[in-house]
Amino acid sequence: MSITRRDFLLLMGGSAGAVALSSLGGCNVKLPSQKSEFTFQPIKGPIPLLTDSFKPEQQKERYRTYEVVDDLVLPDGYQYQIIATWGDKVGDSRFGYNNDYLSLISTGENEGLLSVNFQYISAIPWMQTYEQVIGKPLPLAQVKAALQNNSSGKNEINAFALADNDPIKAKITEICQEALLDQGLGVISVRKTADGKWERTNSPADRRISGISGLSDGKYLKATGPAVAVFRKQQGQGYIDQLGDRIIGTFGNCAGGTTPWGTVLSAEENFQAQVPEAVYSDGTSLDPSKRPFALGDEELYGQGNVFGLAGNKYGWIVEIDPTNPNDYGTKHTWLGRYRHEAVGVRVEAGKPLAFYSGCDRTGGHIYKFVSRDKVQYPKNKANSQLLTIHTQEDDAGKAFLFATGPVECELTGPCFTTDEKAMFISIQHPGEVNGIRKNQALESREFLLITTTGEEFLQTRQVPIGSNWPGKTADAPPKPAVIVVAKA
Repeated sequence: MSITRRDFLLLMGGSAGAVALSSLGGCNVKLPSQKSEFTFQPIKGPIPLLTDSFKPEQQKERYRTYEVVDDLVLPDGYQYQIIATWGDKVGDSRFGYNNDYLSLISTGENEGLLSVNFQYISAIPWMQTYEQVIGKPLPLAQVKAALQNNSSGKNEINAFALADNDPIKAKITEICQEALLDQGLGVISVRKTADGKWERTNSPADRRISGISGLSDGKYLKATGPAVAVFRKQQGQGYIDQLGDRIIGTFGNCAGGTTPWGTVLSAEENFQAQVPEAVYSDGTSLDPSKRPFALGDEELYGQGNVFGLAGNKYGWIVEIDPTNPNDYGTKHTWLGRYRHEAVGVRVEAGKPLAFYSGCDRTGGHIYKFVSRDKVQYPKNKANSQLLTIHTQEDDAGKAFLFATGPVECELTGPCFTTDEKAMFISIQHPGEVNGIRKNQALESREFLLITTTGEEFLQTRQVPIGSNWPGKTADAPPKPAVIVVAKA
């Protein structure tokens, strides 16, 4: 994310210095050039910050106790509304799990298409709440029981090798279909109403590109670049799925980027949890058995195993055109295969197209790719064909707390609207560790904190055990969601 804390604060306060926000290109942010003070009062967080402006003794008193709130907490004068939550209808499918990167592509005044990444499922709350949210059971208990009798002594199995008429294979298939359905990408249409609220419009462009797209519906993803020749191999050193350059689904979709020509790039990150990561020297995949299906009380991995997904088809950058209802994604293999985290694009007329992405693993690197040919028109969608490989501010460093999220969540994918008056945010994996907060469960914990000058003191913190967000009623299931924040 290229936006700085100061830029964000000034923007939310109504003004900011001029700045280029390349990673928010889909939001078309146009910042005014004048300066003024931001107008909100930062909220109180769990620890003292330099920007609090309290003396050490005041900090000790102010932060002696703290209560964690299972909600999105905003400064006075701001409010949020929920746009979509896990399980909501999207096209002929549903809103997925653990929404991450967001991009708003304008389609007219006060309306647009919101592209959403669905990165992974959090095993504990997903399995705990699936039936309650989706409305049908999964055979989790039966499969767990079968795995307990596994001769290997592990809670895993090469489901791909089971006979097609094996009842356990059918049950594993059902579980993995639903898990992969909740991952991938989504496009939802939104508009701002006359009263300033945002709502979904359910246009023909609304659709899902899931982890199993193409498996039974023919909506395969496409590919470009050198790996296409590998995908088309009829034989090789390793496993070949016999689908040629057709690809089943996308998953592990973490961060992303937006191009000046109005398409969205999605980064496939931790794909190694679902399919084999390593490949042979000829580029072919390891056998699906190298990433077996695994199910336990706190884990659900190897979801591609039972379908025989070829691991070499994952770990790429996916491009979609939200405005094209028939576009189910293209994987650009010139941009490299690794655990992609974030995407940056530099586009200037008369110069090659430059692309940046990082590998989010221990010892990972940042990679740069430069097109062979030059860009002529930065907003031309044909620029997608250029993706080929090439062998000080006043508040800098300061933290102003604008929001805290529900219990055990991440706030991801901030994306501003074109009028700069609202911001879409993903609320990812509330209740990831403890699942549903049952009977308003609360725990008192003690923390040793330090003031901003290094003096130690104790804080007693009240912490909800699990989450009931966004329903916020007793025993409600925690659900990932996309929200929009604006001034009240």
